Amino acid sequence: MKKLLLCLCAVALFGCKEDPKEEPAKDYVTFAGKIENPNSDSLFVYLGRDWSKTIKVAPDGTFKDTFKIAEPNMYGFYDGSESSSLFLKNGYDLNLTLNTEEFDETIAYTGEGAVSNNFLAEKSRFEEKIFDVDALSDLDSTAFVSKIAVIKSDLNNFYNSNKEVDSMVIAKSN
Repeated sequence: MKKLLLCLCAVALFGCKEDPKEEPAKDYVTFAGKIENPNSDSLFVYLGRDWSKTIKVAPDGTFKDTFKIAEPNMYGFYDGSESSSLFLKNGYDLNLTLNTEEFDETIAYTGEGAVSNNFLAEKSRFEEKIFDVDALSDLDSTAFVSKIAVIKSDLNNFYNSNKEVDSMVIAKSN
């Protein structure tokens, strides 16, 4: 009986050891990608006026950098001509592809963090489609209020259809 108890204790102790193949959580972001028709030799990632990072873009449009961020948040990036939203948090290994000739239409992400960032790219395209400022300005007040209600409903449906997106992204997007 004592031998059985000793064996069970040994199994429990060795069974609780960390898997040596398992890597510790990264405390930084890896951001890489390929930009077709780059507008400049760098990509500027920023959080308002509080934080920024300039990433060099090679002549072939590739880039890669790692950096630590203070907290998960909505960032922006600027390619020298246009900008877009980006959600970053330490641990992400995010890859961007983009053709600047069709900036918003071609932004796509892969890797860790892709779901939330593809949501932001899709959200931008969706909002551009449903917010026709010229058409809205031509409406009388009754039609305008009605159209805004439809837009609000469409946006809510869009947000609710994206359940896998980080809740912080949804909260900051509304």
